[in-house]
Amino acid sequence: MTPDQQSKLLATLHSEICRMGALIGAPADELLFDERAGGRYWLSVEYVDLAYEDDENGYYVILWYEADGATCSLAEVKPEQTEYLLYELFEGVTFRMAQRRATEEARGQDARRVQFPAQEEMLRTLNPEWGERKARDHSYILRHSPFRDGTAVSR
Repeated sequence: MTPDQQSKLLATLHSEICRMGALIGAPADELLFDERAGGRYWLSVEYVDLAYEDDENGYYVILWYEADGATCSLAEVKPEQTEYLLYELFEGVTFRMAQRRATEEARGQDARRVQFPAQEEMLRTLNPEWGERKARDHSYILRHSPFRDGTAVSR
């Protein structure tokens, strides 16, 4: 992959992230910034030489995250598999957005009553499969850790 192809791929991904973020009203500071330009997330395209038998050497798009001075990769995908990378990014963005909403609206009840449906709806707006996947995750959580406000799970 040439440097020009890498730049075009990153520009395309950035445009898609901005488009998707606008669909759910994501604050600009929750979305990607250029590498190390003050954002918590950024993308890079890097050649990865893997030592595992089943993995392929080659170029990968990497979603990076920085918090509290530590940096880690959240997703590493081949350029043709960027939907997973987008899900990983927006799962985190919608979590924080829904968490803020729950802080404002949950008064006296388990915050997850507001947070879970809000996150599922935002993800569903971006991709119906993403919303359903998160709804399954939330159902699992509630089976193992029910609401703590004395009201039964209504899922």
